[in-house]
Amino acid sequence: MAKYTERMISLKEVEEHYTYEDCWIAIENEVYNLTPYLPKHPGGAFIMGSAGSDATVVFNCYHYHKRNVVDSIKKPLKIGNLIEESPKMGPFWLEAAERVTKEMKGVPRKPWRAVFLWLLDSFIYWATMLFAWFYTDDKTPLWTCVVIFTIMKIWVQRFAGHCHMIGHMAYFGINASQWAMKFMGFSCAFTAVVYALPNSKMNMRRMLNKHREEAQYEYAGFTYRGPMEHQAIHHVKGTMIKDDACYRMIVQSSWMRIRHDEPYKWYHAYQHWFGFVESKFVFLDIFRIVQPVLVHYTRMTITYLRNGLWYRAIDLVLGVCITLPMVVYAQWLPIINYGWRGFLCQVIVHVLCIQSNCDMTIFLAQHVWDSNETEESQHEDWGKANCETSITLSGMEFHPACWGMGSANPSTLTNHLEHTMFPGMCYLNLHKITDILEETAKKHKVKFNKFVGPKPFNDWVRSLKLKYGVNWFKNKKLA
Repeated sequence: MAKYTERMISLKEVEEHYTYEDCWIAIENEVYNLTPYLPKHPGGAFIMGSAGSDATVVFNCYHYHKRNVVDSIKKPLKIGNLIEESPKMGPFWLEAAERVTKEMKGVPRKPWRAVFLWLLDSFIYWATMLFAWFYTDDKTPLWTCVVIFTIMKIWVQRFAGHCHMIGHMAYFGINASQWAMKFMGFSCAFTAVVYALPNSKMNMRRMLNKHREEAQYEYAGFTYRGPMEHQAIHHVKGTMIKDDACYRMIVQSSWMRIRHDEPYKWYHAYQHWFGFVESKFVFLDIFRIVQPVLVHYTRMTITYLRNGLWYRAIDLVLGVCITLPMVVYAQWLPIINYGWRGFLCQVIVHVLCIQSNCDMTIFLAQHVWDSNETEESQHEDWGKANCETSITLSGMEFHPACWGMGSANPSTLTNHLEHTMFPGMCYLNLHKITDILEETAKKHKVKFNKFVGPKPFNDWVRSLKLKYGVNWFKNKKLA
């Protein structure tokens, strides 16, 4: 046995073992054959999202609270040592993980309140949509149509956000999470395929061990998502901002330029003006639901079918055929019934919602978008690199995306830095570890990007718009 465990194995060889019947992964410079353990794994098929890859980051982020138990389980499964070097979590993250484990001991990891809020948001979303579909006509008062539109505008975002937590198994175990995600897919929550859980047959991603500039684009389409992109790429190689799917969504959805290496267009000189983002959202808002659903759902359906996973495509097809028309109708109701008057009412709601951070603005509260961290520096100290390129936002209790949740949000648009460090933690618990992370970061001289309340955050966003918009244009002319 000792002779076998000393075998040197390359990452390329590990990549060849990516199925449920033959599953290898590398963790911290050691290679393990997990095939005999898979039926016993508490996380079930979730582990297949890392099959055939170096799973050091994923392993640590999801098992930080029970390392002793997990280490004893994986020890007899070791088959050799990795030739290449695994990423290092770094001293900041390791100390933070130890302190968080002690602080959160006894705190429910899957709190019932989070499940209740998901069910409540699901009820509001479906009740509003069904009411609009079955109980409105051309005689429905304008104010009723506007109320329906407003509720849908807010709850489409809130409802879809729960897919994020379900995809991280923060509400249920793997089996219940799979069924919950199928319900979200049928409901046309446009992020259902973004955070889709892995299947129990194989890892459908074959480029996880490549640099992010290659791994991110394995699956073409809107923002280059694809199966397990969020859990296995976004959270593992998160410091490569320019290739980040969330960053691509910002650029495509808002026309904004917030990095130096993004092509400069004439309209970027006006991106700090009131109405710049609002104008696109007013005229193209409905396509922000239809396009992602159709593009993501179509591509994922094809991907599932190609891999013999037809049963995973059923809810997506039914969602497009049954639910999507109802979503579109509810969102277009004021225009359908009242024409230009309904459109003007929608414009007012759009402006109010966007200006109160209900939409794209708060979406920016995830990362330091103009950071220039390299993949090599992340490889040497994953915790430091990801902390310094992430943001934590709090004090947003008034925000529609956080109603009833304190300042928390299932999309982790608040407390995103904490989520980056510990993605398996329920969003309702993230605020409990903010002080720990901030203190540990200070001790290790790691930059901690923190905003409390909307004003300092909005000021920072405006500074990005100016820096890479009109000021960039002026400096370019002077040069």
